[in-house]
Amino acid sequence: MKNTNALTRSTPFWLLLLMSLGLTGIGGWLVTNQVTSMTSRLLDGTATNVDVYVGQAMVVFGAALLGAGLLGILLSLVLGAVKALLPAKAGAAGSAALPDVQADEVDATEFTAPETTTPVEDSEKSDADAAEESDADASDPAEREPSITR
Repeated sequence: MKNTNALTRSTPFWLLLLMSLGLTGIGGWLVTNQVTSMTSRLLDGTATNVDVYVGQAMVVFGAALLGAGLLGILLSLVLGAVKALLPAKAGAAGSAALPDVQADEVDATEFTAPETTTPVEDSEKSDADAAEESDADASDPAEREPSITR
């Protein structure tokens, strides 16, 4: 059975990859076009203020587009690697491997009720326990209470 949730069938993945490639291409074109134009005009001595100052801003803008495109390409590669390392979901292909158990096949003798215990009553306490309690009641209250000065 084919995995229908593959990354290659994911529209957002392909949009990320195509937009990243587009940004990388446009950014690279802007940078190389403006740098070559500025270099040739500055060396010829025919450069104007617009060529120099607007050209620099266009190079920065192109570099930002180029960087965003490269980051998107790297992100799509990371997504592909993570998707390849993750195991397949058990919902699609794993559901056929689970045994089909009907309700009438379950044996009622498999289940047992938990054992309950009753608390010990006061009348069932031994005489030694009662003697210890009476000794504790007769002791000095200062010994039973915590003291700050000790």
